Amino acid sequence: MKTILSCSVIFMAACSSDPDGLPAQGDEDSPVIETVAERAGIRSLDELKIKVGSSWDWTANPEGYPQLIARIGRPAFDRSNEMIRWALAVAAESPRCDRVDYGDVSDRATSDRIVWFVDCTNAERFYIDEEQARAARAKWELEDEDAVAVAAPESARIEGANEAEVASACDRIVRSSLRLPESFDPAWSLNVRRIPTVGRIEVTRTFQASNAAGVELPSAYRCLHDGQKVIEVSLNDVAGWHVVYP
Repeated sequence: MKTILSCSVIFMAACSSDPDGLPAQGDEDSPVIETVAERAGIRSLDELKIKVGSSWDWTANPEGYPQLIARIGRPAFDRSNEMIRWALAVAAESPRCDRVDYGDVSDRATSDRIVWFVDCTNAERFYIDEEQARAARAKWELEDEDAVAVAAPESARIEGANEAEVASACDRIVRSSLRLPESFDPAWSLNVRRIPTVGRIEVTRTFQASNAAGVELPSAYRCLHDGQKVIEVSLNDVAGWHVVYP
């Protein structure tokens, strides 16, 4: 078994992390379609291998991944080992990926359907499923000209999102979560941060609101938005930070 020393090329690297467990993700299984592979300038399998790098020939030793195997099963683990290079290839084909950094099995993976996340050195993240990986294999290894497997990075989810509308959506959920919604008085200023690697917009804002006794108290919220909808809201009040949505 080949030994990989660089963290950046490890398939199931301990130093990498899939953020699926951080915010609630919702149903995001459908890939975002982008442009054809030729836009990336890749015209041969050799060029594709160069862009994927040394991860192309790496496979995971099952003895090192008991938890993953317990979760998805040995057959799925073996399929992942077989198809990981082609999942990396799907990301490499995109003009939005400058070079593949590393890939790993995502928390979205199941025994029936492997999903990988692939990070590129320009901080773009892609989620690739088995169907896309097999299409890439058909195109490049089996030379099936009709096979197409292209995807867009997670950052594409929040491109074009209107930050004022995102903040308003967050405000509405915070207001509805209060004991006295009509007492919600948000600060004029707010902080909006785009997190392209996970396709999220984070809004943080302070506000005043009254408790059940009518006492006005300072509070703050943190809201995560995926470009389409609010996926999580946390409040910081007398009880400390706690999730109020979903």
